[in-house]
Amino acid sequence: MVRIFATAFDRYAVAAFEVQALDYVLKPFGAKRLGQALDRVRQPILHCEARGDYVALHTADGCYVVNTSVEYLAERLSPESFVRIALRDEAT
Repeated sequence: MVRIFATAFDRYAVAAFEVQALDYVLKPFGAKRLGQALDRVRQPILHCEARGDYVALHTADGCYVVNTSVEYLAERLSPESFVRIALRDEAT
């Protein structure tokens, strides 16, 4: 599993890398910095899944967990490439 941490606290960076974090992104971050972190994964993201305070990024090669919220990602990603669907929207 690849881990990317996104937090407002730089004091946890060492601990993140001790658990093999791929990247550590400090909030607030913009689309460019988020893109840099995701480029390190080098996989096209098929979909994202909320997991409490984390987001699972699903790719063809696996699942990568990012320590941030779907709301935070949605505010920073292009609406042309990111569509948010809630479970309540699927049930019809």
